[in-house]
Amino acid sequence: MLVAIAAVLLCAGAAASAATVHKANSTAYCDRGDTAQQRPGGGAYQTGPGIAASNRHRLGTKIYVLGKGGPGGRHRWRIRDRIGWGSELDFWVPSCPYAENVWGRRDVRYRIGWHLKN
Repeated sequence: MLVAIAAVLLCAGAAASAATVHKANSTAYCDRGDTAQQRPGGGAYQTGPGIAASNRHRLGTKIYVLGKGGPGGRHRWRIRDRIGWGSELDFWVPSCPYAENVWGRRDVRYRIGWHLKN
């Protein structure tokens, strides 16, 4: 009985967390140029479509960016790396000019999980 109650509470907590709208100050980064990032001691951060960096959530966390989405209109991102400094959420993009001049720094709203819509 106690195990069943704990399981129900755990599921309810997970559902409430997924429904929560998070807000973050975001930036974009690329492989080179002013927005390229290197890990302390060398080595590039993870790159690729749909990869984001955050210190707020566990690695592997899926996020769904609300509204117009993240860079390039992409809504689905996965936290694959940590941020050294500068923002709360960092999106990888293939174009350095896009990272620097188009995305820049902006606030985004998102939910945990990919199954959720606006």
